[in-house]
Amino acid sequence: MTKRSITLLDATYGSVSLSMVADHLQDGLGPHMSRRLVAAGHGNPRLLRNLTRGHRDIRVVPYLTTFLGYATYQFPQLHRDAIRVLMVGWELKQLPTTMKAELSGADVILAMSSFNAEVFKRTFPSTPVVLAPLRPPAVPEVSRQRERFGLPNDAIVILSTFDPVSGFDRKNPEAVLDAFQLAFPGREDVRLIFKTHGLDQVISHLAESADGRRARQFVERCSRDPRVNLYDRSLPYPEVQTLVASCDIYISLARAEGFGLPVLEAMSLGIPTICTAYSGHLDFATPDSALLVGGEEARISSDASGHYEARFFDEPPMWINADIPRAASWLRELAGSSQMRSLFGARARARAHDYTTASKQARWPEDLLEVCASDHVARLHSTRHRAFENFTRADERAWVTQGEQLRRARLYLEARRKLGRLKPRRWLAH
Repeated sequence: MTKRSITLLDATYGSVSLSMVADHLQDGLGPHMSRRLVAAGHGNPRLLRNLTRGHRDIRVVPYLTTFLGYATYQFPQLHRDAIRVLMVGWELKQLPTTMKAELSGADVILAMSSFNAEVFKRTFPSTPVVLAPLRPPAVPEVSRQRERFGLPNDAIVILSTFDPVSGFDRKNPEAVLDAFQLAFPGREDVRLIFKTHGLDQVISHLAESADGRRARQFVERCSRDPRVNLYDRSLPYPEVQTLVASCDIYISLARAEGFGLPVLEAMSLGIPTICTAYSGHLDFATPDSALLVGGEEARISSDASGHYEARFFDEPPMWINADIPRAASWLRELAGSSQMRSLFGARARARAHDYTTASKQARWPEDLLEVCASDHVARLHSTRHRAFENFTRADERAWVTQGEQLRRARLYLEARRKLGRLKPRRWLAH
């Protein structure tokens, strides 16, 4: 039997969390590696691994939601006939119509959590789904260093982290602020830290959008409470972990998570963790290791962030609204008892360790290779290949048109600048 290549193509385009996913896939597939290729270039996919095994070329592609056509536009080799394994981060039980079209071209789907896997299996019952459980990147031992971040030693410090670009309303920091203020009216020995990055850009660049308005109102609310600190800046990953280790409590009231890596990171560091009892992080945030907050599933509002708008779905998209009084009660109990914090911190660390160990031992690479070589995948491959080509060729045309329009606009504006009629604009260089 002739051996062909298995290629891991990173099409995550600078997404911090999805780049970690690509690294995870690389680590798992590493034992089967024969050689490594790198395709350089700003904004282009990076060809990370080239592996040798099996009877048919296989391409494993972690990509950004709705960016599969852009990946093939940037990397046309993806059109070559191959077994395609697609992995995309997603956090709702419902999939947008574009993602359904993207994944209809997958011979196999990789899922990063049990929640993801169930969603994909339900939506694509004839497509094999392989669970590749994630784990936090390894970092050197971190310690509590409050003075490094200007945190008081005599206060209970509560931390919440979020990326506003991932959907401000989905990450739901307003609910964390609500719970904090409900839990501690007038109490001065508590602090709430929001670690984020790019919040100012969301406010300035999306000023007229619903997300921009929500972010601006959130910042204004935080500024009115001297116990609340917005830490809006990028930090190296080890420094973020040091910040987490310097706090007493971690809380996330996200309305939905595909995986929930920050929750796992906090638990791994032995920080008692409060989180919603919903979606991806329930693989490791169990009732005995985390303080879970229930809530009600609700339709996503019409002014939702980006691709959560109902018009992008063929069924009403849903997520959970956390029970804020319950979250406030957990905050009060933890803040009032060092014994309870120690107990749940130890349980969190133990559960995170067990999950991470199981993740390292998981046989998903072998399962993936076996599925790719199956008669079932071979029988349906021509149908999947046509679906992939039909979607990506059409989507590519939109990217090509957009790219050509942008190229012409840059040339036009550059010509006007040279004529002295227009001052240079920084964005033209990007």
